[in-house]
Amino acid sequence: MIDGERCRDATTKKNATCGDIGNKEIEAKDQETITTTNKNNETQNMQGLFDAPTFHLLTQDTELGDDVDDTHDKNQEGKGTAEKDITRNAWIKELESRRRKPVGRFAGSRDDHEDEMGIDITTEEQRIWDFLFDVKYSVTRGMVISLSSGVTKKFGQSAGDVIFESIYGLELTKTLMRTLRGEVKVCSDVVDAWVDVMNYEELDRTDGCPTRVYFNTTVIDSWLLTDSTCDDDERMQTFGERMVIGGAYDFIGIKMGFFPILENDEYYMLVFDLENGEITVIDHKPDRTPLAGIRDHQDYYKKDTPYKVKHMLDNYLEHCKHPLKDKIAPAKIKRCDIHWATSAHPMDSAVFLMHHMQNFNGVGKHFECGFSSNWKQKQKQILTLRKKFATRILLCDVNVVKGKVRDAALSV
Repeated sequence: MIDGERCRDATTKKNATCGDIGNKEIEAKDQETITTTNKNNETQNMQGLFDAPTFHLLTQDTELGDDVDDTHDKNQEGKGTAEKDITRNAWIKELESRRRKPVGRFAGSRDDHEDEMGIDITTEEQRIWDFLFDVKYSVTRGMVISLSSGVTKKFGQSAGDVIFESIYGLELTKTLMRTLRGEVKVCSDVVDAWVDVMNYEELDRTDGCPTRVYFNTTVIDSWLLTDSTCDDDERMQTFGERMVIGGAYDFIGIKMGFFPILENDEYYMLVFDLENGEITVIDHKPDRTPLAGIRDHQDYYKKDTPYKVKHMLDNYLEHCKHPLKDKIAPAKIKRCDIHWATSAHPMDSAVFLMHHMQNFNGVGKHFECGFSSNWKQKQKQILTLRKKFATRILLCDVNVVKGKVRDAALSV
């Protein structure tokens, strides 16, 4: 009897043990299924986090200073439980904080700000800026895709890559475009690229303003202004050749001419309004410390630079038999009085020049650039303009490689 009871007890314990093992196996399988499902959900949601935000890069007819839409961000609406769970993870939160979130037609950027100029930085412009300066957003090592040495180099990856190729022949590398960064003097090639943009957009001007041509920085240089070894005939021949190269081949129909002048390492603008017989000097300096004087003299080498340019242009118009030559010949050069003049910002003269170039429509016309009188605020505005000029230059239709720039900016 005792042996029988022991056998029954052993059998009962064995069955109980088997039952426990079976239950544990079932629980393990269930847990494995849940884990697999969560991993699948996590993978899908991670792919969503790394999808590049959709946005439209600036188009040709977008004006400097367009505001972003007020449409609110709907990306966070309707998230599932799985996505909410994954975004509670600390490093996922960090990654999410670095990711751009599109807002309506344009997406706001981490550097969005609005100033007294009424302009702000859009995500499109920030993307171009990030592409220009190779800004990357770090992720965990496990999310980085290793590239083999045999992978073809991407467009714009090297600082020596040409990222602006004008239909007029000018080429700019990434290095030259980087002189648009803050607290750096903008190189003359970037100013010339802006001139190409202005001349290209002039073709589609429909606002009733007089036809105009913008000349590049190579038309007027120190050789024409100060070299006493050349005679007037040689000077005029060189000036005439540069005028044609600079876009004056159809100068007969032009009513206004814009000359960027580099003097004492700072830029200012000289505008000839042929139709109204007005000549205007525009710089960002106050009258007490102007960049250029406006003194005339019979001796060419004793004239101030604006009158030297006038002397050459008068002769050129006479040679071309321009119908408005008699209006501009007796004109006196005047300085444009601007309330945003400042003796500061010596590194930003080209930024002022480029902004003046696109806003000046002639004497007696409204001329307002929106610069603040506050020094710190003006600094922010200047940096904003530098970013906008970079985008406007690189994405203008005058740049034959703008499509490559746009694609490269999307991949940043």
